[in-house]
This record gives sequence, structure tokens and C-alpha cells, in this order.
Amino acid sequence: METTRVFVYVVVLLFCVDNVQCQTRDDVDSLYRDLFNTSYNPLSRPEYNQSKPTVIDFEFHLLSFVTIDETKGVFSVTGFLSLKWTDPRLAWNPRDYGMTTSIILPRNKVWKPEFIIVNPASSLTLFGPDEFPIRYTYDGKSIWNVGDLMEAVCEYDVTKFPFDKHSCEIQLFPVGTLAHEIEFTSTRTTVGLTSFKEGGEWSLIKSEVSFQERLGLFKLAFIDFTVRRRLVASWQSIIKNLKKWECSRSKASDSDRDSPENKAVNEEQIEAIRTDETCVSSEEKTLEEVPIEPPWRKVGHFLDIIFFVVTITLAILISMIFFISTAP
Repeated sequence: METTRVFVYVVVLLFCVDNVQCQTRDDVDSLYRDLFNTSYNPLSRPEYNQSKPTVIDFEFHLLSFVTIDETKGVFSVTGFLSLKWTDPRLAWNPRDYGMTTSIILPRNKVWKPEFIIVNPASSLTLFGPDEFPIRYTYDGKSIWNVGDLMEAVCEYDVTKFPFDKHSCEIQLFPVGTLAHEIEFTSTRTTVGLTSFKEGGEWSLIKSEVSFQERLGLFKLAFIDFTVRRRLVASWQSIIKNLKKWECSRSKASDSDRDSPENKAVNEEQIEAIRTDETCVSSEEKTLEEVPIEPPWRKVGHFLDIIFFVVTITLAILISMIFFISTAP
């Protein structure tokens, strides 16, 4: 009985040792040479039967909001697409290459879906820089995480300010493909938020990822965002702008005094004062740099601030009454 047990241990040990291999650079170099032989064409889709569509698993992951500009009608975010598909031409047996199970390939060497934003705020460009490579596993499956700045046009409705919310979408088109050549799938119908850090004036309240066929000729991927204005951040922004306005107003009035010293100030300095370039926080000023203002001027500034705050408060109350009265 003891002899049989020892024999089994020896057989198992020999089997494990026989199957342990070390992946070397020569193995990987050999794999690259064999994969990219003369028969591989990155311009053709992976399917041998070209009448079948290439199935692409599509996900979008949001990193941050960049621009939500109601006046210019611009909406921009940073994020990355996570794309997966299978290319049987790039499959191999790991045993033939030192148990190499995956490699990284540059995007210009293989077939891949290329996207452009079809509702851009500026120009049409391919999504993602060339520096993002593609990871392939031995069974021909790929995963491509490619990121970029996405900027699109958006129609904003600010009639309910500061309680407004907006819906903006980014439309992506796979360049050079027809509707029957691409099939989009997704394991999720919302935007990925694992790496998203919410902050600033806007909060994300809803997102959706969907796909549509247009005119029977091509397919589009839609990434929809619904954002709502954050009241606390709005007030912080108003107060910050108010401080800048008060600072620039104070300095501009000082520069307009009819005195020999102020007459020596050149036009560039006056322009810099009026554009807040010389307005810094009181913590950054030394006592010698802080001008002593007459009491009547301080009272005037204080009344200006009170008038501004009362105006904003009345505007918000009127907006709330209008919002409540028009709500269904």
C-alpha cells in the first residue's frame, strides 16, 4: 500500500515538472513573426465568412466632466471605451511558444473598430491616440481600452436655473463599416463609473448606452448623460465670481483716480486690473500691499454686495415658484 502511494506521488510530480515551461523573449518574438506572416491583412474583418458580422462588446467608462457650457452649447468628458472582439487569425497554441498566453499588439498592425464622434463640437477625428495598444489572448480574443477627450454639441435649457438639468449625448460611428458588418453587444446598459470622481457644479443622475441602426446602412453607439446642477456648487461659483468682480471693480476705481501716480499706470496694467489678473486672495497679500480705503468706499462696496445678493435671492425664489407652478 505504501509503495503504491509513493508511485502515485512520483507520477504526479513528473507530470507537473513536464508541464512547467518558462516563457522567454525568443518565444514571444517567434509568436509575433508567426502571427504577422504574409497572409494576415489588417484591412479585412476577422470572420472567414465575410457575410457574418463582427461581434463587438462595447462599454464606456467615465472619468470626469470637462466642459458643460450652456452658452456655447458644448458638452465634453474624458473617458475610455472598453472594446472586445475575437480574431481567429490571431490565435495560437501556448505550448508552442513557452506557454505564452497573451501579447500586446499595436493598433496599426491589426484589424480593429475605429470610431469618430458624429455630433462633434469642433472637428471630426478618430477616437483615441495611437499609443493605446490591444491585448490579445491565445484564443484570439482581444480587449482594447482606449481613452480620449470626447466633445459634442448639446442643447441646454436654462429656463429653470438654478434647478435645471440637462440631457446630452455622444454619438459614435464605426468608420468604414456597414450595418450588416458590425454587431454591438454590451454586458451593461449604463456608463461605467468605477473611476469617476464627481465634483464641481454638476452631478450625474442618469446614464445610458444604446445602439441604433440608421437608414439600414450603418450603426451608431449612443452614450447619454443626464446631469443636474448642484446648488451648493452653484452658490460657491457665484460667491467666487462676486469676489473677483468686487476685487476688479475696486482696483479699476483706484486706477481711475485723477492723481499723478495713477496717471503713470499704462494701459496694459489697467487692462490687467480689469481682467482680474492682479486680483489675488487676501491671504496672499502682505500688510504693506493692502491699500487703506476710505470708510465711505467700504460702505459703498458693502451696499453693492447686499444689492447683488438680494437680486440673486429674488431670482431664485421666482424660479422656484415658477418651477412649482409648472410642475405636473
